[in-house]
Amino acid sequence: MGDYLFAGLALILLTALFFLFPMKFSKIGKWVIPVIAFLVSVLGIYIFELLTLWHSILSMILLLLLTAILLQRLPLFITSAETIQSKKTMEQDNRINQSAHSATASKSTSSFEELSDELIEKR
Repeated sequence: MGDYLFAGLALILLTALFFLFPMKFSKIGKWVIPVIAFLVSVLGIYIFELLTLWHSILSMILLLLLTAILLQRLPLFITSAETIQSKKTMEQDNRINQSAHSATASKSTSSFEELSDELIEKR
């Protein structure tokens, strides 16, 4: 029972550390990594109580390999490539907005000039 309590306290401490210190994890990653660590530790404690020593060592190695594969496939880290890509898309959006704004401004200017020309001709 003490082992499970220690695993729970480690989960709380690890979660607090992930949110207090600046790390390059996404918000989802800051939640998923401590939860996965907690699940692996609880399963390891249970497996060690249930099986013999060499069975528990082999099953923990298998469990850690599966966890490593899972963590590689999940987008938990904020990479510089993602930051650069988001900056590029923001610049493209700004350019599109500016060109659309200038196009509407030129249309309104040209329509104003046409109206003023018509009014001058009517006089």
